[in-house]
Amino acid sequence: MKLKKTLLLLGVTILIIIIGSHWVSKKVSNRDKEIKQVDRKKSEELTTEMIPPLDDENFIDTSDTIRVALHTTGFETLLHSEVRVTCNTKYIITYKNHKEEKKAGEMSSFSQLNQKITITPKYKKGRLTILSIKRNENNPSYRGKLTLYPKESKITVVNELSMEEYLYGVVPSEMPVSYGQEALKVQAVCARTYAMAQKNAKHYEAYHADVVDSTASQVYKNTQEDGRANQAVRDTKGKILMAGDTIASTYFFSTSFGYTTNVKDVWYQKRNEKSPIYLTGQFQGKENLTLNLKREKDFKAFINDSESYDTFEKNDTWYRWRITENLLDIAKTLEKQYPMDMKKIGVLKKIAIIERGVGGVVKICKIKGTKGSFLIEKENAIRNALAVSGTKILGQNKKSMVVSGLLPSGYFYITQKKGVITFHGGGFGHGVGMSQTGAMRMAEAGYHWEEILQHYFPETYIQECYT
Repeated sequence: MKLKKTLLLLGVTILIIIIGSHWVSKKVSNRDKEIKQVDRKKSEELTTEMIPPLDDENFIDTSDTIRVALHTTGFETLLHSEVRVTCNTKYIITYKNHKEEKKAGEMSSFSQLNQKITITPKYKKGRLTILSIKRNENNPSYRGKLTLYPKESKITVVNELSMEEYLYGVVPSEMPVSYGQEALKVQAVCARTYAMAQKNAKHYEAYHADVVDSTASQVYKNTQEDGRANQAVRDTKGKILMAGDTIASTYFFSTSFGYTTNVKDVWYQKRNEKSPIYLTGQFQGKENLTLNLKREKDFKAFINDSESYDTFEKNDTWYRWRITENLLDIAKTLEKQYPMDMKKIGVLKKIAIIERGVGGVVKICKIKGTKGSFLIEKENAIRNALAVSGTKILGQNKKSMVVSGLLPSGYFYITQKKGVITFHGGGFGHGVGMSQTGAMRMAEAGYHWEEILQHYFPETYIQECYT
């Protein structure tokens, strides 16, 4: 009997231990899940909120270098009358026959050169600041080294640094960092691909450079670095887009109006040139729709109906816009750009669109006067010719801005009443390749950065350009 009681007590004790152990294990497991959920939440927050600048001291950058020719304030010229430089650490100025070491914060000034001069921070964390240049009211600071060359009695300034660090200055200058990590990764790959192609093309050898820091290449250091952009660069390190065995042309622009266009509808020598498959116009939505927007009536219908089509950017400000200009003001603008043509045609009477490309982009327009007419070809030339600076652009969401040199895009139709012309348009930019706003909206819809690249550049593939 005693033995039975003892065995029963032992069994109960073991059962209690097992149950207790299971309960503790479950609590620990739940706690682990909670911790993981909190960590995941914090991780997600870091992708949408400010990520601190990365610890570059511990980053081994094995990328190629790139040489960037720097413009003066306002991107007016590459020829500098004077260059004033300082650094947040000690720095070295190297001449042909000697070197000078400067203190942190000490300014060096150069106005006339008869030899090449190289300026290099003494330590990796050093940043060279050019006090004679302004970008958004600030003096820009640069990684890497600066080399000054004499040219035409003035100075060219070239910033040489690694490709990846160069992208730290490009990505936030080309795309708002608020667009999110997936969109920033898309921008990083496009920017790296474009830079590699430019480097191979050697357009700026006369300036001892591979690219320039303006829209002629890619905007560089117009805004300060941001940890979110830096992280996107690091997450896509070395990755570029290839089309067959050549580097893809990764054009990008601000906002689409629901359709993109063929590259040869915008930049061409002959109007019938063929575009590569990855740079052909396509509908900008989840559906795989093919619309013939070359026809005037179909283009007008698409512009006027912003609700029927489920496009990625349908709710964005510059998806649709309207500009009203006085015919006399347009005539003055045209007279500055086409003085001989305007003189021959007499008084300006009408502007007509003659030919559209894929997606409806304007390729040719006719300027009609009382004595004759002439044609203006190509999207950029047309946008420039018909833009009256200072005129208000009315976008969606009751937002507006003013015309500054170009119409927002070449996707518009025209109505005219007496002496007033109205442009009914959509999108912002040339409309070739990747829409930055579209990339942001696709990312918000759950698309991965590689999927977004495939959408905008079909039949391309990702390749590592260095390891």
